[in-house]
Amino acid sequence: MPDLCDCDRRDHADSPDGHCLNLSTAGEEPEDQSLACYTRCGCCMADCPDVHPTPTPGFFDPAPGSVTFAAEYVATLPADDQEQLRARETAGDIRIRPRAESTPEAMRDIRILRTARKHMRDGDEA
Repeated sequence: MPDLCDCDRRDHADSPDGHCLNLSTAGEEPEDQSLACYTRCGCCMADCPDVHPTPTPGFFDPAPGSVTFAAEYVATLPADDQEQLRARETAGDIRIRPRAESTPEAMRDIRILRTARKHMRDGDEA
């Protein structure tokens, strides 16, 4: 179990030699044996743009219909943009739902690892 992320990419931001400098998910919480199989940091597993300035092609493309836009946000957009998003929704590429429906009940109690918290804005509730 490596302490540091063992991502094989070599284009990490803010790294002198291009290697990932984050702790692996297993190294972040070594006492939790359920994480022992995760040798990369959460950012590299998600191909995070803060770590990988150029995303890996095809690595983290969303499944069609899995991206959800808040209806309240869509309502603030210019008419042309709203029309484009509604057309994508009709085609099944995206979903537009009220914000209250965006977070499924099962996801409300998910544990957020420390490496993921660096991406949260101050004041966000975890």
